[in-house]
Amino acid sequence: MITQDAITAINWGENTTYQGSWIYQWLNEDFKETLYNKENIIVQNENAKWNATADENSTPRKPPTDTSATIVKGDVGTLNAYEYYQSYKNTSSRNGYLNIGYSWWLITPDTDLNVRLVGINGYLENSSPSTGAEGVRPSVILKSDIELIGHGTRSNPYTIKGDIATGTEGESINTRISGEYVKVDEKVYRIVGIENGTTKLTSVDYVKDGGTVLTKNFGSDSNWGTSVTNDSDGQYWSHYLNKTWLTENLKQYITNGTYYLGSVSYTSYKNSICSARNTKETTKDCEKTTSTWTEGLVGLPRVGEMFSAQLGSGYSSSSDIWLITPFSGSYVRGVNSTGNLYDFSASSEANGARPSINLKSEVKIAGGSGTESSPYEVKIGN
Repeated sequence: MITQDAITAINWGENTTYQGSWIYQWLNEDFKETLYNKENIIVQNENAKWNATADENSTPRKPPTDTSATIVKGDVGTLNAYEYYQSYKNTSSRNGYLNIGYSWWLITPDTDLNVRLVGINGYLENSSPSTGAEGVRPSVILKSDIELIGHGTRSNPYTIKGDIATGTEGESINTRISGEYVKVDEKVYRIVGIENGTTKLTSVDYVKDGGTVLTKNFGSDSNWGTSVTNDSDGQYWSHYLNKTWLTENLKQYITNGTYYLGSVSYTSYKNSICSARNTKETTKDCEKTTSTWTEGLVGLPRVGEMFSAQLGSGYSSSSDIWLITPFSGSYVRGVNSTGNLYDFSASSEANGARPSINLKSEVKIAGGSGTESSPYEVKIGN
């Protein structure tokens, strides 16, 4: 089973080896942590295996399963090139059911220098693991004895018996899980996670002006917070979101959150949240960076965060988007319209934005089911 969208966009790793790579870490630490009741739903430990055998053929071959195969163990993985080929072998790659119109990594090396990926038209392509930065679509193996409920459609997807129950009216929003949809001040967000008793949300859609995607410079430099107070005409996103876009109604629901500002160049996504002194990049725990910004209420997703990728249909994506993570010097990371992690000039390039906010701990569910078609409505108090 594979996610409908790319969930994040990151560099693969220092080389083409999957186990121990940055993408392996993200899938089996950061993403895995968000899965509810995983012990009873997905195959784990010694039985969770992924075939990462190299294949450079234009039409991928079925990978071997004998001792010549490269088999990697991990509770979460992603598809190999042959599995992706199976989704379109009776049609064109563009029309295959796994093509989402954005680029995303596969688990298969092409050569010792490159890793295979799916391009925006569904074609099999390749990229350098350290400089290429594609979308990531997690895949899990469901246990054979699970029970499914629902119709398996987008509007009524299967749910798994034993998965988390729908939130009820009056329940605290910070008991909910990553991925659920929440509507606040007439805008729809997805839950990123719970941190310090607050629920972090990231907007599903771009900020728009009259139906058109609004584009602005990131700021006067690569530090997100510096432009909140020194921007007189609203040309920078940090000032615009906190001084113009933020409504009085929205203010009653949100509180300051921590936005990590560690820089990420052609390095691990963990540098965005871990201190430069960190020596534990192979574990999820690390010494958090002290470069944080808490002066404003509204921020942006960071590199490696849940839902920091382009969402929806790639073919109709209308804008590159900013992330909050510096690249180097005056450049900042963003995700371009094809789904690649990219570096943009903070002060001279104008991109769209999908704001991030943090809900107060006292925010309650007022209705809805947390799905795309029926997001949770919220209220303050009882």
